Amino acid sequence: MTEEEKVWLYRHCKAFVFPSLFEGFGLPVVEAMLFRKPVICSHETSLIEIGGDHVTFFPEGYPAKECAELIANAQLTPEQADANEQYARSFTWKKHMETYLSVYREISRNASE
Repeated sequence: MTEEEKVWLYRHCKAFVFPSLFEGFGLPVVEAMLFRKPVICSHETSLIEIGGDHVTFFPEGYPAKECAELIANAQLTPEQADANEQYARSFTWKKHMETYLSVYREISRNASE
């Protein structure tokens, strides 16, 4: 998929549904929030931390009827969309790399003691 295709999909979807059980960081969730879309995702790996109060999580066990209802009823108020977009904008590559460097420096200091 090209970047153009991905952007088109984000722009035209009703909601972003992400049932990933093995996601590393959760960048697709952040991207969907930048496009002001409701996000429904699994409660696994980093998605709990990344999504926080800004996404809807699938219930434990993924019961089909409940999951279908979440998807069918997915919507955001303009205020929620604004808040989600602002939250998503806080995830920058610079901030991400600064955090990693800080962790690596701390590990390095501890290893040399």
